[in-house]
Amino acid sequence: MSETIYVKVGRRYKPIYEYDQKVCDSFPVGSHLVVSEPGHQITRFNVNLDFAPVLAALASGREAFVSAIQKATLLTPQKKLNPKELAAFEAWKRATGEETLMLSSASASDVYDAFERAIIEAANRSEKRSEREDSGTRATND
Repeated sequence: MSETIYVKVGRRYKPIYEYDQKVCDSFPVGSHLVVSEPGHQITRFNVNLDFAPVLAALASGREAFVSAIQKATLLTPQKKLNPKELAAFEAWKRATGEETLMLSSASASDVYDAFERAIIEAANRSEKRSEREDSGTRATND
């Protein structure tokens, strides 16, 4: 059943959105993982059921993992500057401008996403290897 959402504009109501639960809440054929937590929901489609617990742990622990990555990758100076070095550094900053001091690296979220993709790819490779071994075993046993 479709519902139309209206908003009052002046003295009239105008349709702004149509919601159909069958369309919005449906999934394609296959095994899927949905993790709902306050503030967000993560959905993974076509999940290998053998790896579902690992993927669920990755999804539900995302914020804690990202926080740990941020703490582990903080930039810190290698040594404390003495007053003469600090004065030279300040002069260099004035001469070159603040933007020359900007450092860039991947965000903790990007690092975590890459880690998660690597886990999923490894699981997929393992599954394919297992399927090949199973088909080879069946061929020799027949």
